[in-house]
Amino acid sequence: MRLPTRLVFALAPVLCLGMSAVPALAAAAVPSPPQSAEDEKIEMPPDLRSFWDDYYAAKLIDDEEEMDKAVRRRPDLAEASLDLLLDDLSGADVPHLYGELRTLAWSMDRVAGQERYIERVRLVLEMEQADRRRRHHAVLAMIEGRDLFTTARAELSEDAWNRATEKLDGAVREFAGLGDYEHAVFTLTDLSEVERFRGRPWERSRVLQRILEYGAKLNFESVLVSNAQIELDALAKAGVDPDGERPSDADLPEELTAEIDGGGAGRGLTAWATGSKESLSTLEYVLPKKGLGPEPLPSFYPPDNYLLWPFTWIEGDGPTDMDYSRGMVFKPGGRLWSVRRDGGSFFLDTDGDGGDEVEFTPNTSPKLVEVPDAGSDLGMMFAIPGDREQLFGIEVNYAPQTSGARLRFNIAGYMEGEALGQSIRLYDTNLTGSYGDTLDPLDDLYTEYTEDDHIQTLELDSVLIGKSKRAIPMSSVLPIGDAFYRATAKPDGTELTLRELNLQTGAIQLEIGTKIKPTHLVVAEVGKLEGAFFDIVGPKLGKPVTVPAGRYKIVFGRLETGKKTSMDQVRIYSGRSEEFDVAEGQTVELELGPPYTAQIRTRQDGTDFVVETRTMRLFGKFGEEYACVFDEAFQPLVALREPGGKVLEKGLKTRAADIEAWQNNSSTRDNVLWFPQEVRYENPSKTKLQVKLSQKSHRLLGGPLESDWLD
Repeated sequence: MRLPTRLVFALAPVLCLGMSAVPALAAAAVPSPPQSAEDEKIEMPPDLRSFWDDYYAAKLIDDEEEMDKAVRRRPDLAEASLDLLLDDLSGADVPHLYGELRTLAWSMDRVAGQERYIERVRLVLEMEQADRRRRHHAVLAMIEGRDLFTTARAELSEDAWNRATEKLDGAVREFAGLGDYEHAVFTLTDLSEVERFRGRPWERSRVLQRILEYGAKLNFESVLVSNAQIELDALAKAGVDPDGERPSDADLPEELTAEIDGGGAGRGLTAWATGSKESLSTLEYVLPKKGLGPEPLPSFYPPDNYLLWPFTWIEGDGPTDMDYSRGMVFKPGGRLWSVRRDGGSFFLDTDGDGGDEVEFTPNTSPKLVEVPDAGSDLGMMFAIPGDREQLFGIEVNYAPQTSGARLRFNIAGYMEGEALGQSIRLYDTNLTGSYGDTLDPLDDLYTEYTEDDHIQTLELDSVLIGKSKRAIPMSSVLPIGDAFYRATAKPDGTELTLRELNLQTGAIQLEIGTKIKPTHLVVAEVGKLEGAFFDIVGPKLGKPVTVPAGRYKIVFGRLETGKKTSMDQVRIYSGRSEEFDVAEGQTVELELGPPYTAQIRTRQDGTDFVVETRTMRLFGKFGEEYACVFDEAFQPLVALREPGGKVLEKGLKTRAADIEAWQNNSSTRDNVLWFPQEVRYENPSKTKLQVKLSQKSHRLLGGPLESDWLD
């Protein structure tokens, strides 16, 4: 099994998956050219500003702790910023960037606990200018190879596969020739995925062998190299020897060989039903007068409860990039919006030119705003919280202040058409501004986040088919009637293409013991059906749901009861859950819910031993994680003992957060109300204690909860 770096259900560019711990950092000599008298201001693209603005403000006052916090919150954007600065050196030697690169790399390595990024910087700074340009072109070739891979997965032709392979292999040779073994490993990992999709296990084993060869030259541990060893060992057990002769497909397990194209029931995205042809449907945007109704969508953002919508924090009066809090993933038509305010009026700039703004006046009742977008109207719902919002049993003031304002937003319309004689509605429920894509968030802004241990989930778009009352996730394979169809949507949502598949099938039967029940529980097929997602709640909870045979992983779910702002909701993430198989003709029972276990962090603060309750994470019997428990926090009893010995406290009670705790919150995470208040225990000897959490039952999730003794 691959190490749990992140879920890879829809193949994305492989860039720095995880950071493994190595010995403490040591000083490193990096060339230091003369610095200019004044630091030149560095302008970052809008996509990187949510990280760069916070990081650079801390860097200007030499606040390493805040710099590291910015890196820890958005490691992906930190790395993208570092690579962008390194790439700037390929065009010209820019002296003032040397210090910027070194400072950023050290911050990233402090967070990662290794010397990975300073090694990357050292490599480039020690290069001659001509070699920097060679590296730049190798990076472009790597990116082009990934694009060719995407094309090949659509065309499924030998020529397309070969073009992707040749481009990626050329980039590998160039990186290796420059001594950039880190990027050689990145690119070889992409190349191994190409061979996996081609169904060529022997060729893939030889690529994995090259990953190990170059990985041995790295001065830090790489999870990609560790994964390559695991996968190479698995192939060896299946009879694949990279140093031996290429085995025939007949001598290998079916799951390692090429996808079935036609004929009998298969397991791949090209297992077409006999005589099937593509069906193209045209969809048009529909904007209901009052926005979306309360129909359940497979999303964490229910249309009828604005308190659970994503928000943009507008600093002062702005302007601020739209969707700042989520890292600005909302980009209709590929454009990043900005928003500002003037008194009670808010203004949207959808093209970045500072003119032709859309003015609106939101309040605590969600307001539909029509936004001109490339000649058509895009509808969005906006709301601002009030000064007497009821959250977790207390009244809080979230109304706009002089310091800034929260602007909550959600979709208001959908794309609609007809396919195979049934109506089709396509929703942008992951709020990216594009249809049919997959969002892989690492942070929900509430759950404890570290680089090595963060949430595992996906956010998807959704589709409502025919007379169904429940939308299902948009997927590369859609169940329509009694058949499964290969489905692709244009990013602008104007076209949906379907073609019937002939797939082997099994079933999954969900049994869940939570007090409130799920609206959706989505699993992903992680074998041969790339991008395939299935809701296993079905029309009636507890009944088997037919799915293609294959290997599955929990992606996300939602428990929900109530309506509007009285709604209760709990998110379900992948957590520690393992992949599971569904064989042809088999029904797999999937049991979720209680009993629960938990993890939590502790620290010593002076003479107090502190249980950091806001780091608490909850897991069900299958390993699934329950998060963002709204609108009642867990309040477990806390037992304390000396390591493996004397019990000091059998059950300290935790207290719900109150208005004082909320007002005194100094954290960047506005999650005080979502967890009980921290527990302090006098421990003048500063002995390291162990903690155990327990709770008989919870109003939404039931119980019991009982953790192990935790260090």
